[in-house]
Amino acid sequence: MASNERRLDNEHKMSYSANISSISRLRLETDGDGVRTLVCLNGCPLKCKMCPNKDLLEKGSPFWYTPESLLESLKIDDVYYRASYGGITFGGGEPALESEFIASFSRMCPKEWTVYIETSLNVDQDHIDVLAHVIDHWYIDIKDINDKIYHKYTGHSNSQVLSNLQRLIDRGLASKITVRIPHIPGYNTPEDVKKSEDFIRSLGLEDIDIFHYQEQHDSDPPLMGVPVFYENYPWWIRVLRTVTAILAVIGSGLICFTLISSTVGAIITASLVSIIVLFIVILLWDDIGGFIRGRSVNKVIDKLEDDEWNKKV
Repeated sequence: MASNERRLDNEHKMSYSANISSISRLRLETDGDGVRTLVCLNGCPLKCKMCPNKDLLEKGSPFWYTPESLLESLKIDDVYYRASYGGITFGGGEPALESEFIASFSRMCPKEWTVYIETSLNVDQDHIDVLAHVIDHWYIDIKDINDKIYHKYTGHSNSQVLSNLQRLIDRGLASKITVRIPHIPGYNTPEDVKKSEDFIRSLGLEDIDIFHYQEQHDSDPPLMGVPVFYENYPWWIRVLRTVTAILAVIGSGLICFTLISSTVGAIITASLVSIIVLFIVILLWDDIGGFIRGRSVNKVIDKLEDDEWNKKV
């Protein structure tokens, strides 16, 4: 983290509100180093043809946070961040549009947390100047350096992207930049991707991630979903989820008891129970996923506890 820049000055204690579409906890090897939480902010200047979150971004989210309330929510995983040198990754949408919110959050969060951003850089220069002091690593989705291809896919020019990228390099931040160059089916070719890669390398950037976009169909669900934090759901959703799960378990037991006496009944029972279990898994997917991911990073807790014990003795 740019810890020397991240201090809580009274003049920067203004409260900003940001519309957050999802908060995904305990992520490993997907959004940066260590254990991370991906915070997806709403709003984007681009109109990407294959955007997987188009509907969600257009409709917005009912969840609003101040930097203070977001920090309070994320403290639940503080031990993971400290032990794994992880932290928060801001995505979207285009998170750079909320530069003041991110900067305010970054200045008040523990210096052991790292703050990353996933951005297109297609925002006003002022946003980049605000973020340059507080972002520890930049993941930049460059799309394509050919302006015609970029405009065809996003509806915008990439002149602002290239200008902001050069601005970050001029600030000496090249070592903190990963450029992502996608092969976008129907928009650019492998040759176009190679040209983009060569151009990026000519700027002195070496950390380049080349990948393929997976085609998203209109019938596919958005990828961001609702926030993972269970406490952010309205109370009636929490009650409905719990009651439904209990009734499903009781119902499966009654069905088993009633139909188990015959072979046909056993087959029907097995089928019904399978459907009920599948329904429960879908209903509680966020909670199950969080539990599994939590188990996968428990080793960092042990490491931190060992370190703390060694300090005491």
